[in-house]
Amino acid sequence: MTKITDISRSLLLQNQQSDEIHDSEISITNEENEERINENIEENEKRNENIRK
Repeated sequence: MTKITDISRSLLLQNQQSDEIHDSEISITNEENEERINENIEENEKRNENIRK
């Protein structure tokens, strides 16, 4: 293999790893947001129950 091929493969692997890290960070953020949303829904349901009483 030529040096250019080696460098190209290395850069492609680095980009792929960077993409995977970014995807996992997004996944974590999405999970955190979903948890917050669910907590807010629960709080709103409790408030609504109290208003009805």
